Amino acid sequence: MKILFWCPHVNLGGGVRLLARLIAAVAAQPGVERVRCAAWKEDLGRLEPLLAPQANLERFAIRSGFAHTWWHRSGRLFGIRGTGVIRRLLRRLAQHRNRVRLKREFRRAAADCDLAYVFWPHQLGVPATAKPLVCTIHD
Repeated sequence: MKILFWCPHVNLGGGVRLLARLIAAVAAQPGVERVRCAAWKEDLGRLEPLLAPQANLERFAIRSGFAHTWWHRSGRLFGIRGTGVIRRLLRRLAQHRNRVRLKREFRRAAADCDLAYVFWPHQLGVPATAKPLVCTIHD
């Protein structure tokens, strides 16, 4: 069985430790041919020291998208009166583009996997897929 761990949002506290242990435990199970961990490049870097070296563990870096943090602030755009509406529209467009990009990246990561495990689906929505899907919500 080939399993994808889809992790575009990794909690840097206990979540990263739990994820690393879960991936290692699943990869060690008989019948698991490959475990692929899909996360942002920065999060893979944080996970790397915690992951035990296993031959059937594969890393998949989710491609970064176009994002500007100034869209997420409220108020005027560049201090110009009447541009708050434009900022809100740009924020919605960026959020839509991010959702579309994540869907595309999920399809790419899950292409040859038998099962998708969504580790931390908070504020993501569950990816649409015909593959068996497991989601866990952590407190």
